[in-house]
Amino acid sequence: MDCNGCGACCRKYPLFASKADAEREPRIRAEAFELPERAQDEHRAYELHRLPFREMCIFLDRNKRCTIYATRPTMCRRFISGHRECQEARERIAEPLNP
Repeated sequence: MDCNGCGACCRKYPLFASKADAEREPRIRAEAFELPERAQDEHRAYELHRLPFREMCIFLDRNKRCTIYATRPTMCRRFISGHRECQEARERIAEPLNP
């Protein structure tokens, strides 16, 4: 299943970025919520989608497109289109699955 650009994954899951991700993409450090030091680990230093406060990742535009796609966090790079988590996110927002 190919990505249809629905942005469900960026709207229905808590999203995090590491310090390394913030080095690669400076907007993460400037715009995302930095977790308290005690809550940080090698994968999570910044929160991009503060549930339940935000409806989607702060880097999605009005068309549900990622504005930092080329330098997106590792968590986002590892997300597999069409995988179980993708299908669950699409179901949560009533986005049709495309074969």
